[in-house]
Amino acid sequence: SAITWGKNGNIVFSHSMGVGLSIVRDSGGEPEEFTTIDASANESSHRLPHFLPDGNAVLFTVLRYTTITPDWKRAQVWVKPLKGERKLLLENPIDARYIGNNILVFARQAKLFAVRFDPKSLTVSGTPVQVLDGVTHALYGQAGITWTGAAQYAVGQDGTLIYGPGSIEPPLLSSLVWFDRDGSKRTPVAGLRPMLHFAGRILPDGKRLAFSEVYLNKDIWVFDPGGGG
Repeated sequence: SAITWGKNGNIVFSHSMGVGLSIVRDSGGEPEEFTTIDASANESSHRLPHFLPDGNAVLFTVLRYTTITPDWKRAQVWVKPLKGERKLLLENPIDARYIGNNILVFARQAKLFAVRFDPKSLTVSGTPVQVLDGVTHALYGQAGITWTGAAQYAVGQDGTLIYGPGSIEPPLLSSLVWFDRDGSKRTPVAGLRPMLHFAGRILPDGKRLAFSEVYLNKDIWVFDPGGGG
C-alpha cells in the first residue's frame, strides 16, 4: 500500500510514516522527492499512493496533525501530476483509486464510496455515494503496522472488484497491572472491559485509575477497582 508503479516506468513510494512521497525510475537511480510535507497545513504523513492509468499523476492520502493514533476523519486525498503542483480532491477520504469511467473510489470507516472524477482536469464533482460496506480497513491497532489506513480492495481494468470482507481493524487488547513499590508483587487490575488501555494514571485518591482508549473516539476512562465501575 506504500508503493505504486506507473505505466511510464516511474515508481512512487513512501519510505516511512512521517514524510512525503519519493519517486524513482524502474530502471534504477537515486530516488527524488515527489511530495513535501506541508507543516503549515498540519500535514504529518503522505501515504497510499496510486498512479492514474496513464501514469501521469498520482493519487495519495494526506494524514494531518499526527501519525500516532490518527484522526482519520481529518485525512485528505490529493492528486499530483508528474509535472505540476498537487491539488486537493477530497476531505475525509482514505486510500483513493481511479477505477475508470470517470469514477474515483475511496474508503471511509470500512466503507467504499464513489465520486465523479475527471482524469484530464484532475477534479472531482458531485456528492460521494456509498457503494460497499464491510471492507477490512486498517485504521487502528499496533502503531505503524495496522493503522496504515489501507483498505483491502482492488479493481481490475475490466471493472471487477475484489476485497477483503471485514470491518475497521480492531485495536490490540491490553490490561493494567498493579505493582508494589519494589516491583516484586504483580496484581492484575480486575474488572476492566476489553480494550487497549493506554497511558494509565493513578488519581489523587490513590484508588481510581484513569486511562485512554486508543480506538475510534480516543476516549478517556476513569475506573474504580473497588466499586468495579
